[in-house]
Amino acid sequence: MILNSSELYLPTLPPTVIIISVQTFIISVLLISVSLHRELRLR
Repeated sequence: MILNSSELYLPTLPPTVIIISVQTFIISVLLISVSLHRELRLR
């Protein structure tokens, strides 16, 4: 069984799964940044 380098780094996923994962990552980063900003403003 021979694997290409691209298959090794990027597993074959449907584009919808990639889009959903990117959206959840962006939302989590936004929530973390907002919470950190509120903590800094409270001090």
